[in-house]
Amino acid sequence: MPPAQRSTPRRAALREAKGKRAHRVAPSPDALAAGKLPDPSEGEAADIAASKQRVAARDRRLTMKLEVAGNAATLSPPHADLAGFGFRAMDAFGTRSGGFVNREVEQLTIALSTDGNSAPSEDTINAALAVTDGVKPANEVEAMLATQMQSCMRGACRR
Repeated sequence: MPPAQRSTPRRAALREAKGKRAHRVAPSPDALAAGKLPDPSEGEAADIAASKQRVAARDRRLTMKLEVAGNAATLSPPHADLAGFGFRAMDAFGTRSGGFVNREVEQLTIALSTDGNSAPSEDTINAALAVTDGVKPANEVEAMLATQMQSCMRGACRR
C-alpha cells in the first residue's frame, strides 16, 4: 500500500473529526469557568509575556466581513473607510488593480468552499487573507502564487 494510503491513528482521528469543526486552540469556556485548568508555570508565564510582546509588534492583517443571505455571500470592508480599505487590499495583494483583488478574493473563496458552492466561514476567509497579506507579494504573480499555495494546501487537507 502506498504511504499516502496507509491508515495511522492520527489519520483515522482526522477523518473522524472532519466536518465537525471542533478544532480549538483555547480551552472551552466551560473548562475555564469550572476552574479545571492550573495556572501557568513561572517559565510558561514568561513565555506568554514574551509572546504578547511579539504579537503586539506584528502587522495587522487584512480582514473582511462576510454576510450570507440565502445562497448569496457578500464580502465587505470591516469599517467605513472604503477608499482606505481598497488601498489596504491592493497592498495586501501586491497590485494597483481593484479588479485583480476582486478576482483573487473570489478565487480564494471558491478554493476555500467545502463544496465549491457554499461560502466558507468569515474566519476561514480572513485566515486566507492573512496568509496572502503575510506573504507580502510584490506583484500580481506573487499574489497568485500565494492564492495557489493556499488552494493546494486546503485541497490536500480535505482528503
